[in-house]
Amino acid sequence: MTTAQVVRRIVAAVDPPDPQRARQLMRLVARLAAFVYNAGRPVGFSTLLGTELIDRFCESGCGGLRRSTREQFRRELERLARIVYGSSGQAGLWVSSRWRPYTAVELTALWWCATGQRTEQLKRGHRMLLCLGYGCGLPTRRIVDLRVCDVRSAAEDGTVRLDLPGGSAPAVCLHGWEDVLRAEITGMRPQEYLFQPGRARRTSALVSELVRRCEHTDAPPLLVSRLHATWFTDLLLARTPFTSIAAQCGSGELALKTLARVLPYLPEADPGRAALLLRGPAPQPPASHLPDVRRLEERTGTL
Repeated sequence: MTTAQVVRRIVAAVDPPDPQRARQLMRLVARLAAFVYNAGRPVGFSTLLGTELIDRFCESGCGGLRRSTREQFRRELERLARIVYGSSGQAGLWVSSRWRPYTAVELTALWWCATGQRTEQLKRGHRMLLCLGYGCGLPTRRIVDLRVCDVRSAAEDGTVRLDLPGGSAPAVCLHGWEDVLRAEITGMRPQEYLFQPGRARRTSALVSELVRRCEHTDAPPLLVSRLHATWFTDLLLARTPFTSIAAQCGSGELALKTLARVLPYLPEADPGRAALLLRGPAPQPPASHLPDVRRLEERTGTL
C-alpha cells in the first residue's frame, strides 16, 4: 500500500462530516506520513498513528511551529488514533531510543560533560537540565516555565519541592540532587527563571538550542525525554507506588504513556523471584484462631 493510500484510508475511516474537514485531516495525516517516510520508517495503516510516532512528529517534525500548535496537532492525531484503532488504542509498543533510560555510567558522563562546557552559561544550563529533568523528573514544558520562587526547601528534613502550575502536586527532588538545586539557585532573584533566566521568550526551543551549543564528545546526547524516562524507571524499580509517580507526572494518563515508552527497556525479573512475588503475601490466620498464650501458660503452670 502506498503512502497516499494509507493517508486516504485513515481519513476515510474517520468519516469526516464535510469536505473541508476531510481536507484538514488529509493535510495533517499526510504531514505525519511524510515525516515517518523521511525518517526511514514504514508507513502503514496499523502503525502510522502509533503513540511514539505521534510524539516524535510533534517534538521534532514540526520545526518552526509554536508549542500550542504542536500540542493541537498531538490532540488531533491522538483523537484520530482512538477512532481508527478503537478504544484499546494502537496494539504493540513502539520502541524509541528517545525514551531509553540512561545508565548510571551515562549519567555520570553527562554530569562531567556539563562541568566541561566552554562557558559558564552552558555549564549552568546543562547542569540545570540534569537537575530538573532527572533529579525532579520534569518534562521540557515544565522546565522552561519554573522560577526560583517555585522552589521550596523544608528545613526539618531537607526535602526540596517545586510548585508546578495548573494545580498539579509539587515535584519532589531526588536524594542527591537537592543540594545541587539549592546550590544552583543561590544568589538568584525569586522571579528569575531556573533555566536560561536571561531569555524572555519561554518555549521548548530553549532546551534544544542549548543542547545544540553544548559539546558531548565523551557523553551521549542530552535528551530531556531520556532524563525523564530514567527518573521514572529508577523510581519504578525502587518500588515507589505508581500512584505517587503518576501524581508527579501530572496525571495518570501521562504516567501510563511514559510507562508504555519505558516498558521495553525494563530489566526482566528473575523467574524464581517473579514467582515468589506473584504469589502475593502469605495469608495470615484470623485473630480468633490464634491460641491464647497466657491461658496456655496458666494451664502448664509456667506463670
